[in-house]
Amino acid sequence: MFPTRDVDRNPLVCEYGLCKYSNFQVMMLQELAEDSPAGLIPRSIQTVLMDDLAGQLKPGDKVFITGLYKA
Repeated sequence: MFPTRDVDRNPLVCEYGLCKYSNFQVMMLQELAEDSPAGLIPRSIQTVLMDDLAGQLKPGDKVFITGLYKA
Protein backbone atom coordinates (compact mmCIF):
# COMPACT_ATOMS: atom_id res chain seq x y z
CA MET A 1 0.00 0.00 0.00
CA PHE A 2 1.31 3.43 -0.96
CA PRO A 3 1.49 5.88 2.01
CA THR A 4 -0.59 9.06 1.67
CA ARG A 5 0.38 10.76 4.96
CA ASP A 6 3.61 11.06 7.00
CA VAL A 7 3.98 10.38 10.76
CA ASP A 8 2.66 13.89 11.57
CA ARG A 9 -0.43 13.29 9.40
CA ASN A 10 0.77 15.73 6.71
CA PRO A 11 -0.32 14.73 3.19
CA LEU A 12 2.29 13.18 0.91
CA VAL A 13 2.28 14.04 -2.80
CA CYS A 14 4.02 11.85 -5.36
CA GLU A 15 5.89 13.81 -8.06
CA TYR A 16 6.28 11.61 -11.11
CA GLY A 17 9.17 12.01 -13.53
CA LEU A 18 11.65 13.50 -11.03
CA CYS A 19 13.42 10.21 -10.26
CA LYS A 20 16.60 9.10 -11.97
CA TYR A 21 17.11 5.34 -12.11
CA SER A 22 20.65 4.03 -12.15
CA ASN A 23 22.01 0.57 -12.88
CA PHE A 24 24.29 -0.69 -10.08
CA GLN A 25 25.82 -3.86 -8.64
CA VAL A 26 27.04 -4.35 -5.07
CA MET A 27 29.94 -6.77 -4.59
CA MET A 28 32.35 -7.83 -1.89
CA LEU A 29 35.94 -7.33 -3.01
CA GLN A 30 38.43 -9.61 -1.23
CA GLU A 31 42.19 -9.71 -1.44
CA LEU A 32 43.83 -12.89 -2.70
CA ALA A 33 44.63 -15.43 -0.01
CA GLU A 34 48.26 -15.60 -1.16
CA ASP A 35 48.58 -11.79 -0.79
CA SER A 36 47.23 -11.65 2.78
CA PRO A 37 49.58 -11.87 5.79
CA ALA A 38 50.33 -15.40 6.97
CA GLY A 39 47.77 -16.77 9.42
CA LEU A 40 45.21 -14.00 8.79
CA ILE A 41 41.89 -14.06 6.96
CA PRO A 42 41.95 -12.08 3.68
CA ARG A 43 40.47 -8.59 4.07
CA SER A 44 37.36 -7.60 2.15
CA ILE A 45 35.45 -4.41 1.34
CA GLN A 46 32.01 -3.75 -0.12
CA THR A 47 32.20 -2.14 -3.55
CA VAL A 48 29.47 -0.57 -5.68
CA LEU A 49 29.71 -0.73 -9.47
CA MET A 50 27.69 1.93 -11.29
CA ASP A 51 26.18 2.32 -14.78
CA ASP A 52 28.16 0.48 -17.50
CA LEU A 53 30.25 -1.47 -14.94
CA ALA A 54 27.19 -3.12 -13.37
CA GLY A 55 26.69 -6.72 -14.41
CA GLN A 56 30.22 -7.12 -15.78
CA LEU A 57 31.51 -9.31 -12.91
CA LYS A 58 30.45 -12.67 -11.54
CA PRO A 59 31.55 -14.51 -8.37
CA GLY A 60 35.13 -15.77 -8.55
CA ASP A 61 36.38 -13.24 -11.12
CA LYS A 62 39.83 -11.83 -10.39
CA VAL A 63 39.95 -8.09 -11.02
CA PHE A 64 42.16 -5.05 -10.43
CA ILE A 65 40.05 -2.13 -9.19
CA THR A 66 41.01 1.53 -9.37
CA GLY A 67 38.61 4.07 -7.92
CA LEU A 68 37.74 6.44 -5.09
CA TYR A 69 37.34 5.20 -1.52
CA LYS A 70 34.23 6.75 0.06
CA ALA A 71 33.95 6.14 3.79
